[in-house]
Amino acid sequence: MILVSISLLSALFIAYFRNIETENITERLRVAIQAAWDLFYYDSTRMDSLLSQTALHVPLAQPIREGNYRLLDKYLRELKASNENIDYFAITTPQGRVLSSTSDPPGSRWFLSSLLPALLEKKRPLQSFEIMPAEYLALGNPQLRKKAKVVYAGRDRSGAVAQGELEDALFNLVLCPVLDDRENVVGCLTAGILLNNDQRLPTVYTDRVPNTYLSIGVKGIRVSSNISLTYSDVPKGTVQERQLLKVTEAGRRYSGKIAMSMYNSQSIIVVDPLISHSGTVVGNMGVGAAFSSFPELKNDSLFLITFTGLVIFLFSLFLVNFTTKSITKPIYKLQDLAKSIASSGLQHKDLAWREKRAPIELQELAESMLFMAQYLTNENLLLEDKVNERTEQLVKSVSELESANKFKSQFLANMSHELRTPMNSIIGFSRLLQDRLFGELNGKQEEFLQTIIESGNRLLDLINDILDMIKLDQRIVKLLPVPVNLNKLIYDLAALLQPQIRAKDHVLEIYIEEDMPVPYWDDKNIRQVIENLLTNAIKFTPAYGRITVRAQKYNGKIKIVVADTGIGIPPEMREKVFLAFEQADSGYTKLYRGVGLGLSISKSLVELHKGVIWLEENPLGGTMACMLLPIKPF
Repeated sequence: MILVSISLLSALFIAYFRNIETENITERLRVAIQAAWDLFYYDSTRMDSLLSQTALHVPLAQPIREGNYRLLDKYLRELKASNENIDYFAITTPQGRVLSSTSDPPGSRWFLSSLLPALLEKKRPLQSFEIMPAEYLALGNPQLRKKAKVVYAGRDRSGAVAQGELEDALFNLVLCPVLDDRENVVGCLTAGILLNNDQRLPTVYTDRVPNTYLSIGVKGIRVSSNISLTYSDVPKGTVQERQLLKVTEAGRRYSGKIAMSMYNSQSIIVVDPLISHSGTVVGNMGVGAAFSSFPELKNDSLFLITFTGLVIFLFSLFLVNFTTKSITKPIYKLQDLAKSIASSGLQHKDLAWREKRAPIELQELAESMLFMAQYLTNENLLLEDKVNERTEQLVKSVSELESANKFKSQFLANMSHELRTPMNSIIGFSRLLQDRLFGELNGKQEEFLQTIIESGNRLLDLINDILDMIKLDQRIVKLLPVPVNLNKLIYDLAALLQPQIRAKDHVLEIYIEEDMPVPYWDDKNIRQVIENLLTNAIKFTPAYGRITVRAQKYNGKIKIVVADTGIGIPPEMREKVFLAFEQADSGYTKLYRGVGLGLSISKSLVELHKGVIWLEENPLGGTMACMLLPIKPF
């Protein structure tokens, strides 16, 4: 086991050391890639200066306006003759028509016309890496096309062998505006260096940063490269690695170790994407070095460091084992004592500590554990007696409460049934008298009959509410879920309550969201809940008030809100009003009749539908009653 641990630690040590050295080398390459970028910036700055001086001192504006192709061709030939390392020149109109070029046909549509609006706006040179498509390149100078062609072979991203010819050309371009005397842009003068098959940049870079290499890639093919590995070189025309392309094509820098399996070698690289002026990734440029270029990563150095670490580790292991052996034995004995105390269930009294050679601290700890075990045994016995006694009391109390609740429900149910029958008779006979079936009534008699009927109806509603509350309390309510037409339900209730609404000159507004899903609810119960909320809103809203009903989708559920501009409810009472026989406070009870069962019944019915109901303050004054219900709760 020790040998396995030593082997694992050694492997971890080597891996850690390699990782540190790899990070250090990668950091050096991050600095080195700046030298490569400086070469690109140098070329861009040189072309910028050349084009700016030419646009300033050569009279280009007039022949561009006149379309004098012959004179413009003469100027470009002179520029090309004095700058042979610049592969491409072109003069175009602001609209993108080619007037003269070392490659493009005169009068053709320029392949970089999309850059001209930015040039016209800024009126100063701009630099960009751009791809000249093969089909466009084929229309122009055959020599440039031949120079741009890269023959490649290797494995593509899927691992299959791929070979062919890359004819798309990657350019480092500078566009310079041509201005007339009024500082108006009349044309564009462009110069570019072809990066395909350009070994000048890699060679100059390696001269500046020895033991490293530079590579330029387009569409996963190295178009320029001086990669040198331990056993072979990786020239232009080879296929780039998949993990490198995945990162750079996303516009990010790739840095770290990479395995070149075809060449049986590993390198450490830093690669940046080449991005056009419009923000498109058109290629990549990277620097790197083979593992063999760094002595600190060679196996002999690692072996010496590993061997030294192993010697130190083994010596430390011996010291730790020797010094802890005398301490751990009494601790194991103490552990056994603790296990004995735990396994005995604190019942045995014959537990003892017999390790006399242990340090004084461990002996004191063992004696304390034995004392604690005896103390906990006694406390445990007392606690069990108290728990048993308390349990008996709770069982008795629960039984008494259940009996009392049962008697209460039976009493209320019997009383409600007994009251409802004579109450229906009172209301029925009063209506017969009111209909004058037994003779005419004077004004006073008609007034008294109306009072009897109204009071009887209120009492009958109270009795019905009590019966509903008893059914909900005893869980005997049967739900019949059916598809509910929410739009029809709300408008039917609005029509039913129109007499009460008109009596107080209220304004009722209904807003139902379009494309509402069809819920599966108990139609009768949900109708009762919404009717209760609307009735409360009408009751507690003074004359000329506003009542609003909203129905909408909310987080996969349906939310219904009944808002009023009435007297409102204090925040501390908004939970209490959902209890049976509770109202907001005594002041409201005096002004508005009711015993406080409507919201309690509504809450129970909503919870049977697995929903929630609550009250909020209306920003316009008054109260908002909100409920949130699942579309299919059953």
